[in-house]
Amino acid sequence: MKVLGIGESVIDEISVVGARGEVERTGRDAGGPVLVAMLMLAKLGADCTFVTALGKDDGGVYIREILEREQVVLHARLHDASKINIIVVDSESGQREKIHSNITYTAIADLEPAFLNSYDLIVMDRHEPEAFEEVRRHVGPRTKLITDPSTELSEFTLELMRASDCPIVPIETLAQLEDVATVEEAAARLQDLCAKPVVVTLGEHGCLVHDGWEMRLIPALDVVAVNTLGAGDVYRAAFGYGRMQGWGIEECARYGNAAAALQCTVLGNAADVPAKHEVDGLMRRAVYRAANRDGLETAFAQLRREYMPLVMK
Repeated sequence: MKVLGIGESVIDEISVVGARGEVERTGRDAGGPVLVAMLMLAKLGADCTFVTALGKDDGGVYIREILEREQVVLHARLHDASKINIIVVDSESGQREKIHSNITYTAIADLEPAFLNSYDLIVMDRHEPEAFEEVRRHVGPRTKLITDPSTELSEFTLELMRASDCPIVPIETLAQLEDVATVEEAAARLQDLCAKPVVVTLGEHGCLVHDGWEMRLIPALDVVAVNTLGAGDVYRAAFGYGRMQGWGIEECARYGNAAAALQCTVLGNAADVPAKHEVDGLMRRAVYRAANRDGLETAFAQLRREYMPLVMK
């Protein structure tokens, strides 16, 4: 299994904050949606190559060391300084707020068609639109594509979703769709926009699959979450691994849930990606949370209120 990742690399400076606003502990880790996905896929046994931009400073060295440890082949475009994101984690809920780096890099481009076509799976984020156009233009049907649009809903991220083997988005994306009142209506709308089955990650509610005919809710595994950082990234990686194995979408979704659940039990991001035996073990002894559609709809309604100013623009 040969996998290519194209996307952003950052340093995460993490602070865990208690109920009274006090900093309980701090940490440092590497981050970036595709970087974390490459580490997860490498631990699942894939032969991974990662194209990214890196700083020449100690942050870039730190990222290199983490990738080398998992034998991810790195093709780095070098810049003076590393991107640094500030991550604040609520110690009670595990939810986090992110302050993004203001450093910008030149776009990754000029990737050879033969290079792109030598992979079974390509994983991309929304940060490299020029590289995405090259992938879309040159890659044949043999290569599967997994994309990470983050929570952004725009014409560009819709193109990312449509090009993907199976679009995977967070519930925040659904909350930005117009003229929908329920999760099922929103999932059906997104499926119609993408013209293929879609998967929506739902946090503590697990994930859902909508194939154009019906919505199926895949429950979350019952774990104690301390940090949600990187959960969506390892979910996509585990899902993509399943697709390379020839699994059906629901089986891939369940495996993604297990990987994401394990990621939520640790403080770090890239440094704490679960191993294959851990994911497989959790699948064997899985205890699932009870489906709570009312709670899911309540959470969706709250997100709709938060995103309504964006929807109305």
